Amino acid sequence: MLVGILHHNYDVLTTPQRRDTRYQRSGSSKASQMFLCDDEEEENMENRQKVIVDLREFNSELPTVLYRRGIDLMAAMLEVGDYILSPDICCERKSPDDLTQSLLSGRIFKQVEQNIAAIQYFLTFSLQQLFKGEMSRYSRNVRSLFAILIREYPNLQVLWSVSPSHSAELFEELKLDQSEPILEIALKKKRDCNVEGIVDRDD
Repeated sequence: MLVGILHHNYDVLTTPQRRDTRYQRSGSSKASQMFLCDDEEEENMENRQKVIVDLREFNSELPTVLYRRGIDLMAAMLEVGDYILSPDICCERKSPDDLTQSLLSGRIFKQVEQNIAAIQYFLTFSLQQLFKGEMSRYSRNVRSLFAILIREYPNLQVLWSVSPSHSAELFEELKLDQSEPILEIALKKKRDCNVEGIVDRDD
């Protein structure tokens, strides 16, 4: 049975050793929803991958996709990053609108500069989304600023994702041969600490 345990400023989603029980609780946010795991899930729990997720991310689809793929989620109020995949890999998502605004305002340059020591991954959804609708008015500037960002920070690698499911697959690949994240260490990360990824939001 999947239970959300609230402790200080984070939720840990885990599975206690109970059998033949069913439980579900609904709430105002996806972070408070809990679902039943069967006995096989309980037996395999120790071997499942883990990802620390910022509480605000439960309004998006990606945490649900990750859980359905068999990844345990630890929900916490993170100061740095939205998804912590390992002790060395931390990812932050941005929607196409937010990414555009961040580029135009210069905010993303400051964000990368604060964490330049370890940023390696920039995961974004279809680049075409950046140049449709309202954002089409800024397409030339966005392209130029995006090119400047990549040029100024060559350690920043861009990974393209077409959907939350694809993002989940990329997360699994990034986690290969990596240690599982440690919640206590993640909560100690500050804005001037290392963050190893920016992931484009899809909501």
